[in-house]
Amino acid sequence: MDFKKLNIVIFFFILFFPNQGFPQNQKKIDSLLYTVQTAGNDTIKIAALNSLSNEYSTCNLEKAMQYSKEGLSLALKINNKRKLSACYLNVGFIYRKQGNYPLALEYYQKSLRMDEELGNKKDIVTCYNHIGILQAEQENYSNSLDYFLKAMKLLDDLSKNCRKNKDIVSFKESMANCLLNLGNMKYKLGDLDSTLVYYNKSLALNEELGDKKNMAKCYNNIGNIYYLKNN
Repeated sequence: MDFKKLNIVIFFFILFFPNQGFPQNQKKIDSLLYTVQTAGNDTIKIAALNSLSNEYSTCNLEKAMQYSKEGLSLALKINNKRKLSACYLNVGFIYRKQGNYPLALEYYQKSLRMDEELGNKKDIVTCYNHIGILQAEQENYSNSLDYFLKAMKLLDDLSKNCRKNKDIVSFKESMANCLLNLGNMKYKLGDLDSTLVYYNKSLALNEELGDKKNMAKCYNNIGNIYYLKNN
């Protein structure tokens, strides 16, 4: 049975990590550069440098790395652990985009250790997902699955203690995305029954959220899995 002939949507989501995957916006870049040049607060400069890196990550990886490293240097200088975590993650992301997987993992793990030290569970989820994607890109599907499962468990725990409607919606969106990632990995591992379970759970959450784009992805994947099971 040749899985490659089917149009299974393999799409990885980065949870709680803004500004990735969007086209370059020169007006925004100019504004961020102005902030870097004029801000008197180092934490504001670091945030702007990370945003610049994200903007360039879709079009100029050399510049993206330059701004990531500048942000990291400044975060090390002021010893701000929360900003250090964000910078480590950003540098790791650019290394991943460059195909340097060992260094990407090294920086992701630095970010994860910092988040664990800070007890920042949302950012731990983000790290798990980044590492899960990194493992998947290297076809280490079992390792990838383990990280997505860790992310899902933590998301479930966080959602149970959530009271604000806005945060509840955000967690449900993230859980729907994580379930789709889990289904993708089960598909890659050839476990079609588990794949359907995860895709249907993702579909149910996306229907609840009214997310038609991701509903379409789920419907596409579910239909193709049923095709595989019947042939």
